[in-house]
Amino acid sequence: MTNDTQPEQQSRLLNLPAELQLAIYELAVIEDEPLLLNCGCDSSYSGRRDVWREDKQAWKSGEKRPPCQPALTRTCRDIRADALPMFYKYNTFRAHYCYAATFRTALRWLRMIGHSNRQMLRRVVLVDANRRHDVYMPRDLATAKDLLGRIGGEVHTDEVDDYCWHRVSFPDSVVDAGYDGLEKLFGDCETPA
Repeated sequence: MTNDTQPEQQSRLLNLPAELQLAIYELAVIEDEPLLLNCGCDSSYSGRRDVWREDKQAWKSGEKRPPCQPALTRTCRDIRADALPMFYKYNTFRAHYCYAATFRTALRWLRMIGHSNRQMLRRVVLVDANRRHDVYMPRDLATAKDLLGRIGGEVHTDEVDDYCWHRVSFPDSVVDAGYDGLEKLFGDCETPA
């Protein structure tokens, strides 16, 4: 029998109760730690310049890169329709904005995922471990705001004592009522990581 004539088999995962499917999707697509969109600023490495240089080179060579859509979301349309919104809505995506060249990596990722996926994002943050960065280098934040504004993003500054922290929102996004109940199932996911 050729692949063209084999009957299509439905995944056993799709035969499970919806609550179990959602629990499995959560384990597969939601990370405990923020997903990095670019290389951190040197201030993020607390004086470990050798580690920062290694990471910077790994990002430049492509060894490290922004996250891909989880493999589970690429198995079938039904699973993708349920799991991909969870990936974008419940993960924290972190970008450093201290260097324009590395920030462009994060911006490329945000463009690449497309408008509909950006609308699902709920926790994108710009950070710098140097709490005085915005005072000494206001142009970096202004550039990030400008570039994000071009794709519909708005930057909101939160007061954090130890570092610079800015939330990014895409205000034309619509909350998907189909996924609002997940907070009850998986706990509050709205606190910064």
